[in-house]
Amino acid sequence: IRSPEHAAREAAREDVRLFAVFLDDYHVDKTPAITATSRTVLKDLIEKFGPNDLVAIVDPLTPLSHVKFTRSREEMLSTVESFEGRRGQTFPVRSVMEEAQLRERNLWELRGGVSLSALGAIVTHLGGLREGRKSVVFFSQGPPLGGLGGANENRLQDVLEAANRGNVTIHVIDPRPLGRAPMGGSDVLFRLYNETGGRAVINSNQPSGRLDGIIVDASAYYLLGYTPLRAFADGKFHRIDVKVKRRGMRVTARRGY
Repeated sequence: IRSPEHAAREAAREDVRLFAVFLDDYHVDKTPAITATSRTVLKDLIEKFGPNDLVAIVDPLTPLSHVKFTRSREEMLSTVESFEGRRGQTFPVRSVMEEAQLRERNLWELRGGVSLSALGAIVTHLGGLREGRKSVVFFSQGPPLGGLGGANENRLQDVLEAANRGNVTIHVIDPRPLGRAPMGGSDVLFRLYNETGGRAVINSNQPSGRLDGIIVDASAYYLLGYTPLRAFADGKFHRIDVKVKRRGMRVTARRGY
């Protein structure tokens, strides 16, 4: 991929799968076991990408101007080989923005907002590249929402709306082993994959064995259009159930709009 313009042309092709791997280091534990598992899972995920796939690897501090799509497996592996979580860590400071964060009393809630805002930005960006399915792999233990009805709740809702509007599926991977994560994942992770038709790799001692579904979902899918009978938008979430007549089939679909 020679330039952003070249990436945009390739992204528009129907035979190209689009992925963004979001490394939410703010919300991944910095322990040897979690770090080792994280790097192994991420390397295994990269090995499953095809030669024609376009992949961008981002983190909470990646501005949209620096989002770079690549097909270079070596480049992607080099990025994840140095990945480690920073959950609960305040040093070293990586940017002027992080230095400003340290002066705030609600630092951890603030960092949750940074992750959700960055996730919303990459989802919106992917949604504008083409009509077909795009996939985000959100690697995180789950950002905190803070108080009920707070700013982070609104940011999460913005992410979900942008994903459903732009045909972006969000898959989540929590690197913690069996029994260390809540059943179904944290509330944020559950809502991200459940409301966008994604998959969850959570509470597993062998997470790499559950990655195939993420890749398959990006390869074989139907894009269905639906027009509600009412002529106005009421601003509410409306549930949709997609069913098929053939026995033995399981449908993974967006939960609503």
